[in-house]
Amino acid sequence: MGLLCIGAGLQWKAFKEELSLMAASSVQRLVAVPLVGWATASVFGLGAVESGVLILFAALPTAQSCYDVMTASMRGNAATVANVTTAQTLVSMVTLSVWCAFVLAPLAGKV
Repeated sequence: MGLLCIGAGLQWKAFKEELSLMAASSVQRLVAVPLVGWATASVFGLGAVESGVLILFAALPTAQSCYDVMTASMRGNAATVANVTTAQTLVSMVTLSVWCAFVLAPLAGKV
């Protein structure tokens, strides 16, 4: 539903122009933040399930509510946020699969 709301603000011309911003924010949000979560779980010695929950929550894309609540209502650059949010959601289809495989690998032997 969130992507349907954002779809009205999506501008394909701006999508091409902001490719570097979308790539940087996607790598940061979908790769770097889960890696920080994994490092944090390792430092604090969390179990496999707790680590998995932490990593998977960290690997989620930006929430669509940032478009509606934060940007559109506060007169920010709604087109840019719509493009970044859409790009992160599309890229997360791949990255979440990779993170799920990474998280489930240690749990496979315990089931």
